[in-house]
Amino acid sequence: MAVNVAIASVMGGGSTHDILRDRYISHPGRELPENNESHFIIQDTFMDACEYESFAKDPFCFLSEKIVPRVYENLQKPGSNLANETFLKLGFELNDILERVAGFTETMKKANCPPWYLALAPNPLDFIGAFVRNFDKVLMDIHRNPDEILTICEKLTPVFMAVGKATGQLSHALTGSKRVFMPVWYNSFLSKKEYLKFQWPYIKTIAEGLIAEGFTPLLSLQGEYDHLLDTLLELPKGKFIAWFDRTDPIEAKKVIGEHCCIAGGISAAALISKQPEDIDEYVKKLLEEMKKSSGFIYTLPFNGIGPAKIENVKAMTAAVRKYGKY
Repeated sequence: MAVNVAIASVMGGGSTHDILRDRYISHPGRELPENNESHFIIQDTFMDACEYESFAKDPFCFLSEKIVPRVYENLQKPGSNLANETFLKLGFELNDILERVAGFTETMKKANCPPWYLALAPNPLDFIGAFVRNFDKVLMDIHRNPDEILTICEKLTPVFMAVGKATGQLSHALTGSKRVFMPVWYNSFLSKKEYLKFQWPYIKTIAEGLIAEGFTPLLSLQGEYDHLLDTLLELPKGKFIAWFDRTDPIEAKKVIGEHCCIAGGISAAALISKQPEDIDEYVKKLLEEMKKSSGFIYTLPFNGIGPAKIENVKAMTAAVRKYGKY
């Protein structure tokens, strides 16, 4: 329940936010001005460090009985009339969301631009940090509570793999795509030794499980992944996509070669601050190198580009069409 509610509150947008009254996200027209992008941030820590032992002993009970009431205002009293009413409203709303997503997908498919993923498979360390302990505290917790964190990661891994498969089947039915979005957040802030101990083994297990079921993991490697590129060589060749944020795709290609499809493009900062001629030159250099690869997807980093200059977005689009031809 805790995992399902968390995913619903994030993926459902403003409507589920209104129903659950979650404390994770600020939405346009609600906590934010109408023209802003949504903000995901934990302003409070929903679990004290001294509770790791209870969390590790029974993660699902702890999440349902402790974390859910702390995060969602309308679920503060499990079994109450308000909580039961909230679950009923959430169920009906999720059905409506599915219909809206299906309609949107069909419209985009007619425009020859179908969504390239709708499925999601989180990883345990990111989940603990983003939904339970807060970003900075997990970076200290891996030293103060390493055994408990590893136990929690072990127990959550098969659950998140199941989430990826279930949403992957739904995405395939709607879009025809079998890609499953796998966001990775902490890689920039962990040493390689820490990453190989607390994050990568579980990411790898989930990705391999999805691949075995015929899905294509879309690893969204946010921040810098430069010091960890060789880890990608451990996954089955040609069976996943590495989507880079601040790592230069050309430099990544030097390490991983043809092992997987690479996705990446120009930075949001360049679209905001540079001139159209700079954008054209960058895209030209990138595509002249990357179109030699067996697989490359030109796309933007995961971060939003709301403040980007319109003339730069137009210059980028024109450059992709011009220099992307074989």
